[in-house]
Amino acid sequence: KKDTSVSGYELQISTSSKFTSRMVARAGVNQTSTTIRGLSSGKTYYVRIRSYKDVSGTRLHGNWSVRKVIVK
Repeated sequence: KKDTSVSGYELQISTSSKFTSRMVARAGVNQTSTTIRGLSSGKTYYVRIRSYKDVSGTRLHGNWSVRKVIVK
């Protein structure tokens, strides 16, 4: 669900369940989906998301969601 009280969302994707190697994508507050390019077939990816809010020039982050497993 989108939350209109936040500035946006960060999506983190990794091939490691501990997120040691990762890429981050940002989505605006009005987005309910995003496309991540450059994933390889036959690999397992771990995904998690968190919200952020920009307040007086500082970015405040929420907690990361429970990680989800995706096999491409």
